[in-house]
Amino acid sequence: MVGRNRVKGFFAEDLDLLNQIVNETGSAIEKILLRENVINERLKKEKLEEINQLKSLFVSNVSHEFKTPLTSIKIFSELLEDSGDITSRKHLDYLKIINGESDRLSRMIENVLDIVKIEKGIKEYHFTEVNFNDLVTEALKIMEYQLKIQKFIVFTHFFEFQENIFADKDAIIECIVNLLSNSIKYSRDIKEINISTFSQDNRQIVCIEDKGIGIRLEDINKIFEPYFRAKDEETQRIPGTGLGLAIIKHIMEAHNANIEIKSEVQKGTCLKLIFRVGNPNEKCINY
Repeated sequence: MVGRNRVKGFFAEDLDLLNQIVNETGSAIEKILLRENVINERLKKEKLEEINQLKSLFVSNVSHEFKTPLTSIKIFSELLEDSGDITSRKHLDYLKIINGESDRLSRMIENVLDIVKIEKGIKEYHFTEVNFNDLVTEALKIMEYQLKIQKFIVFTHFFEFQENIFADKDAIIECIVNLLSNSIKYSRDIKEINISTFSQDNRQIVCIEDKGIGIRLEDINKIFEPYFRAKDEETQRIPGTGLGLAIIKHIMEAHNANIEIKSEVQKGTCLKLIFRVGNPNEKCINY
């Protein structure tokens, strides 16, 4: 039998086999890494295409949403201008519609400007001591026109808080207004909204509950993403920009506050904004 050459305890054939395994393993790793890069590039491309599609849809939806109040403003402005014998009562009604639609248009524009600031990281919040119930009341006052024109019944129950919260007043009002707008938009036959404030575990909470079309379970974790619109047929028929909840999420995070949501399809949605009682260290925060 021919002897085998040893190199430091290994036969030459063993070393050749080990070298072959190492080379093949290295080659396999390179292929895996290359495949991973290809997959990542594809995912990035798909994500970019998805974002572009969402933004295109957003532009289309914004155009549609803006057109509605602008049309109303134009119609009733022309009626005021052209009707020489119009009664003072009708003057008042038309002016209320123009004012209400102008406010609605302004809110839409503010939402667009806010999401731009958020994406650029320049959204600024100014914290002051505020009464929580006053914020909810102010939001209801802002939405009074839309609630009335859409024939909604609003039930309210306010807890008498002993302490104020520290918050950006305008930002919290914007949150509540956006939630009320969603309740109006996504309600069908039962036009009821329940709004309540209460205290729990040193938290001040507002709960807004409607009896609308609800949110599918698979969409609940996505609804706070900018431009997201659920793909079910009923939601797609409802005009919207997909910005309101994304803005709410950012505002709540800036306030170190929480959001809780419960929803059942065709039965309604209950959404809570939960704020800690206390004074944040910073009175002005940029995000």
